[in-house]
Amino acid sequence: MFGGTVYDACGRPEVGTRTERAYGLHPIDERAGILLERMTAEKNFIFKAPLEAVRGPYSGTVSGEIDSFGGPMMRFSARATLLALGGAAIAALAAGPDTSATARSQEKEPKNVKEALQFSSWPGKNGPLKPGVKVVPSALPPLSGFTVTKDTLSLTQVGTSPVLLRSAKLANGDDVVRIEIRVSQKNTDEAHEALLAEMDMTQAPISRVAIRGDQNGIPVGDLNFVNSLEPSRLGTVRFVRNNLCVSVEGLNGPMAGLINMAKAIDALILQEPDLSRKELEAQIPVVHQFAPQVNTLAPLSSTPVMLEASDPRGRSLQYRFGGNIGQILVDKSKSPPGVTFRATTQAGLAELSVLVVDENLLFSSSPTEITVKN
Repeated sequence: MFGGTVYDACGRPEVGTRTERAYGLHPIDERAGILLERMTAEKNFIFKAPLEAVRGPYSGTVSGEIDSFGGPMMRFSARATLLALGGAAIAALAAGPDTSATARSQEKEPKNVKEALQFSSWPGKNGPLKPGVKVVPSALPPLSGFTVTKDTLSLTQVGTSPVLLRSAKLANGDDVVRIEIRVSQKNTDEAHEALLAEMDMTQAPISRVAIRGDQNGIPVGDLNFVNSLEPSRLGTVRFVRNNLCVSVEGLNGPMAGLINMAKAIDALILQEPDLSRKELEAQIPVVHQFAPQVNTLAPLSSTPVMLEASDPRGRSLQYRFGGNIGQILVDKSKSPPGVTFRATTQAGLAELSVLVVDENLLFSSSPTEITVKN
């Protein structure tokens, strides 16, 4: 079992901070912090996280990720002005449009990420499919001593196809690692595109963080990228194996053991049989029914939502629910869980969804609608 109980429609439910050591960037005082105040139509959100690094000189365009301390994930790009305050650099960031590509363009780069990473020559395209992978962190020797602090499932989009994302955060003292596994049920090319998208979101120049590990003595996946070949600077390993894309990242900077963690996950994937798309589809969980007992509700009323699902291989299933308005009440004492939709005072079309995931991260999803009106 994965242990997570919440799925975030944003696709990256857990966001961590990274230090300049993981990317080989110019450091700024590590006591520095980022304070970002962003007004939305609903409320003010205040975010604060350690400043990772800014490539000198200490001004210009900054792009990165912040930990929102339980709030919604935000990717941001902003213009930064650094001020000296008590020996620490404080950056007041005004949120602006996404300019991560601009940040990388400060150094001379190829015209696009595909060209920079020689995407057309990546091995493993059009290969066989794997029926997902079952990863139990406590059973992997390289993760001995680590405790899962967060484990989530969500759907992301690669092109026009849904891809499942499992994102797990684990800690062992000061060592904190995030493992992300993306599973395509369509083809291997989607896993390649998922890896490409991950590389495109890095906040440093591609040439600094995208080193082909498989071409430099790191045998992980069909191909892999690392941020450094020096063990003392290694903070990220990203790889593709068949139709799975995996990322292993030290959230507090470089840490020992990342390559062994990646190798252990890769070994589990390799143990799975090679399948055709038709063979894989025969193993995907099936949602037989996801429909409300009543299609139209008055505000503050409720209706059961009938749910039936099964797994062709008899694997245990997990369920994640989402909706745009109202409340979804889940009774986990049943299998499948009992589901009730409760309308609030807000009228409109309630769009609900269920995500069903088996132990190997094969998945199905199904939508339904309920009209709330006076």
